[in-house]
Amino acid sequence: MGEGQKVSFTHPEGAISAGLAYSTEDRKGNGLILIQDVKQNITIANLKEIADRGIINNNAEVKVANDYKSSLSIKTPSVEQKFQT
Repeated sequence: MGEGQKVSFTHPEGAISAGLAYSTEDRKGNGLILIQDVKQNITIANLKEIADRGIINNNAEVKVANDYKSSLSIKTPSVEQKFQT
């Protein structure tokens, strides 16, 4: 996919595979599940990567969340941190 090239997708997985993501302007109000911790908010969009037959692998979830924390420079003391309103 080249820059400026028009694309269309029939399923969100196609957009994700192409490297596209959606981030709401009001992330706190619309983009976070405030009763969950940072780790759960990071991994909820891709449960296939951390779950087997509907059971979340906690070690995999922590690893994936920490990888995203590093690569996206998320500023939090820990991925286990709860959100504060």
